[in-house]
Amino acid sequence: METFGRFRDLVPLGEGGMGRVFLARAVGPGGFAKPVVLKRMHESLARVPELVERFLDEARLQANLVCPNIVQVLDFGRMGETYFLVLEYVHGIDLGLLLRESKGPLPVGVAVRIALDVCRGLDYAHRARGQTGERLDLVHRDVSPQNVLVSFEGDVKLGDFGLARTGSADDVRPGAIYGKPAYLAPEQARGAAIDARADMFALGTVLYFELTGQSPFRGESRTETLAKVLKAEVRPIEELRPEVSPSLARLVRRAMQADPDQRFPDAAAMLAELEAVALACGKDAGVRAVRDQVQALLPGAAERDPWSGSRARGPVLLELSRLVAEDGITVLTEADREASDLRVARAARAQSSRRRWGILAAAISTVVLVAVAVGMGKATPPSRSDRAERSTAAAADHEGSPRSTRGGTSVGPVDGPAEADADPRTPRAEGGEGSSRPATSPAPAPGAPRSGDAARSADAGRQAPRKAAPRATAGPPTPPPEPAAPPATGRLRVGTTPGWGWVFVDGRRVGTTPLDVVVEAGVRQVKVVGGRTGRERDLPVRVDAGRTGSVFLESFE
Repeated sequence: METFGRFRDLVPLGEGGMGRVFLARAVGPGGFAKPVVLKRMHESLARVPELVERFLDEARLQANLVCPNIVQVLDFGRMGETYFLVLEYVHGIDLGLLLRESKGPLPVGVAVRIALDVCRGLDYAHRARGQTGERLDLVHRDVSPQNVLVSFEGDVKLGDFGLARTGSADDVRPGAIYGKPAYLAPEQARGAAIDARADMFALGTVLYFELTGQSPFRGESRTETLAKVLKAEVRPIEELRPEVSPSLARLVRRAMQADPDQRFPDAAAMLAELEAVALACGKDAGVRAVRDQVQALLPGAAERDPWSGSRARGPVLLELSRLVAEDGITVLTEADREASDLRVARAARAQSSRRRWGILAAAISTVVLVAVAVGMGKATPPSRSDRAERSTAAAADHEGSPRSTRGGTSVGPVDGPAEADADPRTPRAEGGEGSSRPATSPAPAPGAPRSGDAARSADAGRQAPRKAAPRATAGPPTPPPEPAAPPATGRLRVGTTPGWGWVFVDGRRVGTTPLDVVVEAGVRQVKVVGGRTGRERDLPVRVDAGRTGSVFLESFE
């Protein structure tokens, strides 16, 4: 088996955007050996300062979090050309696998206990302070079943603080949402400022899933999921699970309010109510109940040696690989946002229409025929704004596609329907990256004359005869110059096969392939750096206003 410094018997668990993940034994003198999870950064990315800083931030942040309900960072270091992070190994499974194996809702007490322990971890994290005593104001941003580990002994730990953000951090990328779409708070899905209450919404969503066996916002596509999140409307939990107590139903409903001000103000407030519910559940909400549930669903799994067989024999390894391998960042394109907003608008119009017809039906039984005729006469065809919205949605679906060339590269603006991203693959489960803002934004100063205008003005000054200066007369004030129009934009598409790469536009990193991003029109300098090999390709791409410029790199790695 592979070795890495003092880490022996490395078993690959997975690979993500930042690095590879292994189960390993940390060895020492006298036969000392401890199972750990080793996260090793890709060597090619270790040459990108911005990405190294992100990896360091994850290590520094989680090193301050010492809590029984949070996965611990044990060590951090550099070896050769790369960095590594050593995490606590939890002998168990994640909540996502537990829910899949249960094929339905969990027992109420077990669901409450798991949520309570996660809330304890969040309460600690939200109150955490740095090594010099400063308050971190930390937000996890990715509370989801995949990031909740449940040991075979019934212990529960919250993991993966790779997307966590402190109050002083400024790491928000234009158009980016951090976390899994089905567990985002509405304000998080809109890209607005968030605080600890966003984690409360996510935990409420997880608890809803535990109690009903249904993910409340998951749709057939990312766009549909985001539209459901933005509406934040769910079926009352007591309708799906009548045995849920009124106090627990109220707790879940409060945690999942669309308005952050209507939620729990912090994790401590939610924790207090969860503890009261758990007390009412008695031993059904104890650690032993969680242990019995896990071992009943996965009999014999606790006794298996993770190093003794193939990965298929160890479900914990398959699930743990996602815990620390996924990037977890989804970047919304302009089309994503427009389509999500349009779905919400259509749903609102449909609901309003149903309400109007319901009122009309009631009126038919109580008013005279003339009144009914008047009411029917008020029906109107779709408004101009409705037709415009439909046109906008159609336009959002219309994209360019790259012209394929045998030389391995295609560059230039194109028309026509988009191909399905050809074959480019991405290391993240949620798809490619993009941005609704231009990747470059140089603009001329307002009112600055163009060179051609200045030359014509100078020629006119030399040819015109001199006249006496007119006397100053009162008149209307000179209107201020109109502000400069925003720069024209187009779309840039970048794809690679095989493998994936980081994309830089005019020297600024904008995402990973496959990429679809809005940029300022003109000739853009595009550089693609291989995610695994570090191989670089640098080339100009022309993007015309309102059009799509595309580049597709074959045999990239």
